Amino acid sequence: MNQVVPTIFDRKKIARHRERGDLTRLEKLLTWSSHELVTRLDLVKRHFDIITEVGTQGDYLYTLLKKSYAFKHYIQGDFIPRQSQKEPPYIQMDEEWLPFKGQSVDLMLGHLTWHFQNDLPGFLRQARYALKPDGLILGVMFGENTLNELSQSFFKAQQELYGGVTPMTAPMVTAYQMGDLLLRAGFALPVVEKHTLHIHYASLFDLLKDIQALGAQASLYQTNIHQRGGMISKALLLKTENMYREHFSTHDGKFNVTLDFLFVSGWAPHASQQKALPPHHAQNRLTDTL
Repeated sequence: MNQVVPTIFDRKKIARHRERGDLTRLEKLLTWSSHELVTRLDLVKRHFDIITEVGTQGDYLYTLLKKSYAFKHYIQGDFIPRQSQKEPPYIQMDEEWLPFKGQSVDLMLGHLTWHFQNDLPGFLRQARYALKPDGLILGVMFGENTLNELSQSFFKAQQELYGGVTPMTAPMVTAYQMGDLLLRAGFALPVVEKHTLHIHYASLFDLLKDIQALGAQASLYQTNIHQRGGMISKALLLKTENMYREHFSTHDGKFNVTLDFLFVSGWAPHASQQKALPPHHAQNRLTDTL
């Protein structure tokens, strides 16, 4: 029986917001995340000829990678129109429905978009299908505690103003959940590494502007009952700012912001890969080494 995938994110709304975004506001963050991905790729002692970047943030990752990495083909794919230069080749597509043939890709990259997928397990299964044997998936996405302070501030503000709460920020997967999804999709040697950044903003307005610049605002499918036309009421915004300042500000009045990054990798199975021995087949006894 086919399992119904719940619609959590309004992908059309996210596409509109991302098209109107301004990634230059986040250049430092996107340069850092691109560098972290390339650093992890440098640790892999093999070459990849055909690379796809499924889910992009402009050309930050491509620009950095081409400086130090030789490849035959690099294809970007995203569900918004191309936002930047004419290279590399670009496919406008829905990441939830990958267009690649089976065993056609050596390396699949992702740069801070996979967290907005309704069917993350389905995406990973499709990625596994598209990768050649011993192909690699490597990406970064936001994780569980991202914008936790903002989420709690909205929660407290709604409780006081309306006596009830509806979600205002997007749910994110945990590192454990992501590792489990990689295994269920058939990936070998899965690794999920969490890296947490704590940054500070002078005001709630500045934080919300950066969220808009990334196209990540109002992403949930169900419209919040305290929003009209995608706009947060002034009363709720002011109350949220007060709650944020009261509970999550620094001694000098700045707003604490948590960003969780999940660096995700897994391999399409191949006979050459390491495999765990079956139970009771160990070559050495633990007591001999203690």
